[in-house]
Amino acid sequence: MRDRIIGALDTGARRGELLLIQNTHIDWKHDPPRIYIPGENNKGGRERVVPVGTTRLQEVFRRRRFLGAEAFVFGDEQGRHISGFRTAWEAVLAAAKVTDPSNDLDGDLHWHDLRHECGSRLAERGVPLHDIQYLLGHASIVTTQRYLNVTLEALAESVKVLEIGTG
Repeated sequence: MRDRIIGALDTGARRGELLLIQNTHIDWKHDPPRIYIPGENNKGGRERVVPVGTTRLQEVFRRRRFLGAEAFVFGDEQGRHISGFRTAWEAVLAAAKVTDPSNDLDGDLHWHDLRHECGSRLAERGVPLHDIQYLLGHASIVTTQRYLNVTLEALAESVKVLEIGTG
């Protein structure tokens, strides 16, 4: 599950898109490498190219290369396609005590929330909204805006631009 979580956080790909990434979709000729998400593998129906921006995600792809070009990077141990992983995700939440009512944790963390987290992290680091829209594969920028969670820390930094120098 660790590799799938890294994949979700570092690509913003939908679960179905992530599970359909094969080694053949990774282009190592570029720096950074690129993931080609075919149109037939995503909701929008348009091919999308996502640069592999983190060394941890590159490491996931390197570890799975030996399985062959047709292997599914986020599939099973042999690189076979899997259609879902609900039980494994629920086990991760339980192990992390996200589902521990005694600690006021209701387990309300869904796989799709990792996609939102990716978009929010990109926005916090100043990535333009239209770039985030493309990376997440949204047809409408309005959808992208709904994905982004604003933090008080980010707002505090934003309002600093209002300070007028007293020099």
